[in-house]
Amino acid sequence: MSINKETIGQRIRRLRESSKLSAQQLADSVNVSKGMIYHLEQDRHAPSLFTFMDIARALKVSLDYLAFGRVKHESIRDNYR
Repeated sequence: MSINKETIGQRIRRLRESSKLSAQQLADSVNVSKGMIYHLEQDRHAPSLFTFMDIARALKVSLDYLAFGRVKHESIRDNYR
């Protein structure tokens, strides 16, 4: 299995766009500014744990997927072989 080289910010943006959400809509659903969403998507800022959890919930993905880009049955070790 290959390492997922997509950053967390890139993953947030891809998931937001595939969910047909604007940055403002995602921001409103997680109670942050639209600017914060743009900063996260550009990997300029790391979200707090609570914001990260809210983003995962709003995008309907697991924390594991949002952080590492892997599905439940994959382990960290599988990504680095």
